[in-house]
Amino acid sequence: MKYALLQLGVLTAIIVAAVLGGAGVAADRWGAAGVRSLYAAAWIVWVAAILGALPVGVAAARWPEQAPLVAFAGTAVRLLGTGAGALVYQTIAQPHLVSFLAALLVLYLALLAVETGLIVYIVLRVCPKRPARPQ
Repeated sequence: MKYALLQLGVLTAIIVAAVLGGAGVAADRWGAAGVRSLYAAAWIVWVAAILGALPVGVAAARWPEQAPLVAFAGTAVRLLGTGAGALVYQTIAQPHLVSFLAALLVLYLALLAVETGLIVYIVLRVCPKRPARPQ
């Protein structure tokens, strides 16, 4: 469970920092519509990242040998969750499209880089060591 909490804390901190840093840029470039798009994109990306990351934290604690497979599946969940959330939001709210997609891309890629590092760290810590192959 400690790895799930680690992921939750780190991913949340990255989203908060990105929103605080990007709100001024979005407001200058696209006005209030850009800021609303940034907030919506941050929410969508954060929810999808948590849905994809928490199973890795649980698997690391309960089934460490399965952690790499769960990490791979979690990445797919994150991708599909972000895509589905973006499509639903675009359909319902009809946001300023350029600002929404720009924020979605930047936030998704930032969390992808951080989450990849976290997953590698977790898998290396919990996965049983395999014997070296004879050469």
